[in-house]
Amino acid sequence: MQKLILQANLKSKCNLRCSYCALPEISKNAKKSDDTILIKNTQKLLDKLNTEGYELQVFSIFGAEPFVVAPEIVATILNMVYEAHPDVKAKIQTNGTLLT
Repeated sequence: MQKLILQANLKSKCNLRCSYCALPEISKNAKKSDDTILIKNTQKLLDKLNTEGYELQVFSIFGAEPFVVAPEIVATILNMVYEAHPDVKAKIQTNGTLLT
């Protein structure tokens, strides 16, 4: 089985407007969208990894700010990944301002 390191960008949206940010203005000002599509896409990805014989070694969530996504959605995605690949190491890159 092939091992895979995967980085997932949940959203190209951020709660900050840093002057050095590389995000395009359209992403910085994006309207709220339905985050449940992320769950469907995660399931499709996990199915594809399974079908093609990949073992997920590291799963990184990054992007502009992943926690602009509802916490329940992030938790569901991580739980899905852990269920499919129990030994996976998860990483999240965040600016930390939305953590409670």
